[in-house]
Amino acid sequence: MTDKPRILVVDDDAMTRLLVQEVLSDKHFEVIVADTGQQGLELVATAQPDLVLLDVMMPEMDGFEFLRHLGAGLASNSVPVVMMTAVEEIDCVEHAFAQGASDFISKPIQWLLLPYRIRYVLRQWRAEETLRIANEEQQAILNSATSGIVLINNELILRCNRKLEDIFAYAPGELDGQSIQLWYPDEAAYQEGRKELAEGKFHRREQQFKRKDGSLFWGRFSGQVLDHQHAGTGIVGIIDDITLENEAAKALLKAKELAEEATKMKSDFLANMSHEIRTPMNGVLGMLDLLRETAMTPLQQDWVETAHNSADALMDILNDILDFSKLEAGKFDVTQSDFNLVELIDDVCALLATRAHTKGLELNCAVPAPMPLRWHGDAMRIRQVLTNLIGNAVKFTEQGEVSLNVTRRPLNDLQDEFHFAVQDTGIGISEASQARLFQPFSQAESTISRHFGGSGLGLSISKKLVELMGGTIGLTSSLGQGSCFWFTLPLSPSTQTDIEEPSYDLSGKRVLVVDDNATNRNIVQHYLKRWGLAVGEAASGSAALVALQTAAIQGMPYELVILDVQMPTMDGLAVANHLANMPGLATIPIILLSSGDQLALADYQHTGIVQRLLKPVRYTQLFEAIAYVLQGVQAQAKTNTAETLLPRYSGKKVLVVEDNRINQKVIVAKLAKFDLAPELAENGQMALDKIAHQAYDLIFMDCQMPIMDGYIATRELRVLEQRLGYGHQTVIALTATAMEGEREKCLEAGMDDYLSKPIVTEQLLDLLAYYLGAAATITTVPTSTNPPVPTPTTQVWDKTAALKHLEGDTDLLAELISLFLAEAPEQLRDLAQYQADSNLKALANTAHALKGTTALFYAEAANTAAHTLELAARNDEQADLPALTQHLTTQVNALLAQLAVV
Repeated sequence: MTDKPRILVVDDDAMTRLLVQEVLSDKHFEVIVADTGQQGLELVATAQPDLVLLDVMMPEMDGFEFLRHLGAGLASNSVPVVMMTAVEEIDCVEHAFAQGASDFISKPIQWLLLPYRIRYVLRQWRAEETLRIANEEQQAILNSATSGIVLINNELILRCNRKLEDIFAYAPGELDGQSIQLWYPDEAAYQEGRKELAEGKFHRREQQFKRKDGSLFWGRFSGQVLDHQHAGTGIVGIIDDITLENEAAKALLKAKELAEEATKMKSDFLANMSHEIRTPMNGVLGMLDLLRETAMTPLQQDWVETAHNSADALMDILNDILDFSKLEAGKFDVTQSDFNLVELIDDVCALLATRAHTKGLELNCAVPAPMPLRWHGDAMRIRQVLTNLIGNAVKFTEQGEVSLNVTRRPLNDLQDEFHFAVQDTGIGISEASQARLFQPFSQAESTISRHFGGSGLGLSISKKLVELMGGTIGLTSSLGQGSCFWFTLPLSPSTQTDIEEPSYDLSGKRVLVVDDNATNRNIVQHYLKRWGLAVGEAASGSAALVALQTAAIQGMPYELVILDVQMPTMDGLAVANHLANMPGLATIPIILLSSGDQLALADYQHTGIVQRLLKPVRYTQLFEAIAYVLQGVQAQAKTNTAETLLPRYSGKKVLVVEDNRINQKVIVAKLAKFDLAPELAENGQMALDKIAHQAYDLIFMDCQMPIMDGYIATRELRVLEQRLGYGHQTVIALTATAMEGEREKCLEAGMDDYLSKPIVTEQLLDLLAYYLGAAATITTVPTSTNPPVPTPTTQVWDKTAALKHLEGDTDLLAELISLFLAEAPEQLRDLAQYQADSNLKALANTAHALKGTTALFYAEAANTAAHTLELAARNDEQADLPALTQHLTTQVNALLAQLAVV
């Protein structure tokens, strides 16, 4: 319709046509005219008027015939028609409306009202047309829906879509006007649904419905009232046939139950096999550990090391199988926490360095710099993947080198993407073999498995772990050309304050790096340049001598030489000896980099070698070594013949409940190092018999034992304590089981803590310190006869800062140290007791006192731990207190150990 409504006037009377045209044109209408019915029909088709004013009485074709033709040729209501007639018989009016007329005007026409009458008819017609179109669209939507839809009024079906008729097997239109009761199989079901709808509630039920033929089916009915004030007058409902869905759910539930049963059987089997295999293996490893600490001939040492390595290899295979099983069962969790990435990489490389050096391989590790040291991610899983990839590279490389290169790039506003690449010069992998390499139990070739061994699970586990952490993994390789295994990981920077490097000013110091391996030179130079050092390089011993002489002659001598010991033609030791005999160069300090060689002090004591570092050199270790040399700070010698301080717990009553005699020997021997002589019980019942006669300070409880296992024994123990009036006795679980949930199972049984087999001495030390408190120390001297090797010692306190604070008064510092060594152990015992008694005020005060004394020694870790514990105690954060107390105890013990040798 145009802005001016177009009106078609069909009348054989010329005067009427003229008057209508004049009246309507003045009122902003566009008027077209026809003097016959036939001409009017033609104009309806061509001019498309918005309304027709039609005379009833006309020759040839009257108004009624016009309406009949209009309805036959076009939709009867496609254009509104207003009839004009002087005949006022009611039959005539009814006949006009029956033929499709929209309105009726009597002649003579009231000309002033005509424009308004026409506008009213147009508005009405447009509203009806809009409603008609909306209804058609709504019905089309309803009919295209995949669910049955119904409109209900007073429990009668007003309207529904075709899908609902199909669901109930009715013909189109057959349900209109029917009661919804015919859907329900019985009166009770009908009344229950009817009641909810009548109350205006949202109605949703899954129940049986009845089809037209009486057959039943499961359906889901969701109903909602349209007017909450009159709940029964308008309800829209949706019905779905869920017969197949119910059958699928039943089948899925059955399959789930079968799968869970199979998984449980597998988990139980793995747990049992883990225990059965680990128990003798733990005995073997434990006894070998003890044997390594005794005096032996070199041949005997070799035999013991071979046996220990073999046992470790068997344990690695077992762990691979267990890890793979947990991954397959979806029981591997990614735990996000803050960690030092550089330290993690250094630790992994250091762990595998001996294996690489034994094969004559160079192992290099390069990290991006500069970058933050602390990141947020799963450090344990990253370590596991790196250990696997680097370990594989070392295993399958016979000569050359293995390199780890780490790069990073921004990923988004919150994360960086790290790219870890492990490159080797090993046997390489054919393109055909690469496709199956990350599959479980697969290796590149069967001959490789026979030659090198292994479970074939390492790469499969690594792939799953990397994907769990949101990364990708892959490789590039050619047969005989080596391989590069890589993986990417998104990591977030830690929100904690980053670790700061010591504030040594090394800028401008001139250092010469001497190594025949270009990768090693590049890595070391990369670190040195970050620290502001001026770096030169030499690829051989002879080139180094020339470079040193030239620099000295030019008046720009090098202040430090970083020298690799293993080089062709002239090795590092030969270079050091030459320099010792060269005037002007003999006093240049040398840091020697070695790959596990067995140099004796006599081999280099007359040279300028002042530090020896193992390759791959650690980032922080190298920095500290350079700082010690160039800043004139004397490195404190830390040798493998140095005395070690261990706590003494003589007089404490300890019970070991363990059925395996080999494991008994191992734990008794380890406890003897702490001056503990435990009593033994071979099962839970024997343990309870002993406990009935006396209480113990500490009980180590094996979980899997005959007659009565550790779980039942611990529950019975708690009952026995109450009956006999004992205090709470600490029970430490001993288990070789590696399955998930084992720790929680032990704690639920009433145990206090958890110790995995094989028992690691450091973990045992932490547990003893936590549960038995700080103690006096005894001195042990390892039996190794290897010569001392000067290395930088990782300090837990800052002697320089402490002396500066005391204005250089060494006597006063010695007096403070002596006082702290006497008082701190008693304070630690008090801490443990106050925490056990929940005496928060005393706990906070003791932590505060330790905070003050540790600050005097600039012992940052201990001071922070004391401050954190004090705040937690004052804020009544009781859930955190055991862990915080243990952490402070560990930090103070570390400080005590270092202060004791000052």
